[in-house]
Amino acid sequence: MHRFLLFLLTFIVAINISELHAQERKKSRDSDDNKKGVLEQFVEDFEEGDEEDEEEGGGHWFFSFFDPIDIIEAFVTRDGGPYPYNGVAASFTPAEKYPNGTLQVAGNYFSGASSVTGLVWRSNYYYDRFGLESSLITLIEDRGASADLLNIGGARINWDVIANDQFRLGAQVGLESIISSRSHTGPAFGFRMVGLPRKPFIVTARSTISFINDNRLTTLSATLGVMLKRVELFLGGQLFQSPSITIDGLTFGLRFWL
Repeated sequence: MHRFLLFLLTFIVAINISELHAQERKKSRDSDDNKKGVLEQFVEDFEEGDEEDEEEGGGHWFFSFFDPIDIIEAFVTRDGGPYPYNGVAASFTPAEKYPNGTLQVAGNYFSGASSVTGLVWRSNYYYDRFGLESSLITLIEDRGASADLLNIGGARINWDVIANDQFRLGAQVGLESIISSRSHTGPAFGFRMVGLPRKPFIVTARSTISFINDNRLTTLSATLGVMLKRVELFLGGQLFQSPSITIDGLTFGLRFWL
């Protein structure tokens, strides 16, 4: 397992190095780009390609798959699932059967460089090794007299390739969308890692690489959380990367294990 994790970390570092080289090659952009905001330049990296695949008006396909009303009803009607350090079993393996699986809802605030802030919403459902994830990221750039807005929506299927009492590592595949005045969607591949080092701490890391109009979008986050009953308070770092723009910063928030 240690060799696998070393390979995974090496793979992530190699990807980020290649992205840094790509940024250097694109520093010769037209001087007009200097007048544009970070988010506007970020979106432009994915504007190239076949415009026939683009959807007008924002293309919120995300909500056609995940109805907020249905999600709220599911939260209200379901029985509680297992959660780390629950007093019965201080691990991912519950002491009794939970036929409904584990449902997680998280919301966190992001603060990055270049006056970019945002909110990240995630919902996850896991049953044994299988999982479903959805996310909606809203980034806002303060430009003084105005503000730029960018949404990134995603839906993924997860399968835990490593699953024991204190550690989970899952491989993911799904779709990711850049949502601004137009919508650009492409396939996404990623991983999710959750570890329980010692009560009451929980370590989480996740990364997604998506390919939109032949350009790569990378998201990466790592957090350290503290469990208080079914509520996890977490703090960490978040990164968003296009072929020419990197937005990174601190993030903190709450995750509910329902």
